Amino acid sequence: FPEGKITQDGELAAFRLNLEVLLDVVKVPVIPLSLSGLWNSALSTRYQGWQRLLKLKFLRKILFSVGEPAVNVTSEKLFQSVLFLRGNIQ
Repeated sequence: FPEGKITQDGELAAFRLNLEVLLDVVKVPVIPLSLSGLWNSALSTRYQGWQRLLKLKFLRKILFSVGEPAVNVTSEKLFQSVLFLRGNIQ
């Protein structure tokens, strides 16, 4: 997770600076991935304590999207790819 932590609002946060260093050093294909549908679930930080139990749903729809591998990508391009996978950018 290039954000480095769970976000407090369910939106994609800025990627950490160490990702840029890693992308510069390791020249391997990077595959952008996206998880959607976790916000409002018992796994999100939106609900605490007993509220999490009320949000448990066994048939919750979670979307896992996989993008095309890219070589020599920047963290900004990777961020835009993940936004696209989430449906935030057309």
